[in-house]
Amino acid sequence: MRVDIKPEVNPDVCCDAHEFTKHLSDEKFDIILADPPYSDEESKELYETPKLNYKRWTAECDKVLKDGGLLIVYHKFIVPNPNPEKYEVVKRVFIGNRTWHLPRVAIFFKKKDKI
Repeated sequence: MRVDIKPEVNPDVCCDAHEFTKHLSDEKFDIILADPPYSDEESKELYETPKLNYKRWTAECDKVLKDGGLLIVYHKFIVPNPNPEKYEVVKRVFIGNRTWHLPRVAIFFKKKDKI
């Protein structure tokens, strides 16, 4: 399932990532791959949206991610653990896609099982 704020990319759900659980039923996912804008400027320029709130959109992901599931965040920075009590970092993959360009990083956060 693809969630995006831009209707022209034909997402399954068209909405802001800060509020996407309002548009989903009680679905639970094994993996969520998040590729947010890399800065507030990019957010405004590419999507005409206000500043991103990392804690808020990752909390939205948490609501629909199964226990033991993976939240993968693709970014140009090493982003912090969204909730160290609920998630552990299990992998960081650095991706070099072009010469003379900054690499990207995919950080794999595993949601801990409830005890």
